[in-house]
Amino acid sequence: MVDKNINRVLSAFRKAKIDLPLIVGQRAERFFKLSFVKQGFTDNGFDAWQKRKREYNTFRSPSAGKKILSHNGFLRDSIKLVSHNWNRIVIKSTGVPYAQIHNDGGTTHPTVTKKMRRWAWAMYFETGDPMFKNIALTKKTKLDVKIPQRKFMGESATLERGIKHLIDYEVKQLLKQNGIKI
Repeated sequence: MVDKNINRVLSAFRKAKIDLPLIVGQRAERFFKLSFVKQGFTDNGFDAWQKRKREYNTFRSPSAGKKILSHNGFLRDSIKLVSHNWNRIVIKSTGVPYAQIHNDGGTTHPTVTKKMRRWAWAMYFETGDPMFKNIALTKKTKLDVKIPQRKFMGESATLERGIKHLIDYEVKQLLKQNGIKI
């Protein structure tokens, strides 16, 4: 009788060893995507993202009143659980080249092209903002654009606590289902 119970519990733990990394990975993926809803990152506390310096309610740049980093949802939707096993869970922002600069902050150097100049002129005539006129008339071939850090992924004490609670709950449920009292 005891051997059957032990074998049943061991079998349940083997299954949990396969299932639990997936559950934890999905929890972490949801946690990171929630940064886009909350407009900031939660570690020990909540760190709100820096607001935009300018907002334009135009046909070409309809950002006014919209959430930061959420124009089309590509960045948020790029966050995926890539791999999971008992030793390691990997969640990445896949296929979006600008993800790291937004998450870490920094300076980028886009090339000034004819297309960019046409866009800058159109934005200048639409908004009247002299910044766009300056871009259109610049002699530079590269710009220095400072991107503020708007962290949406990374280590988080809050996420770690949530994962520990999740694992405790799942183990207790597994033991309870197999008639073992704690």
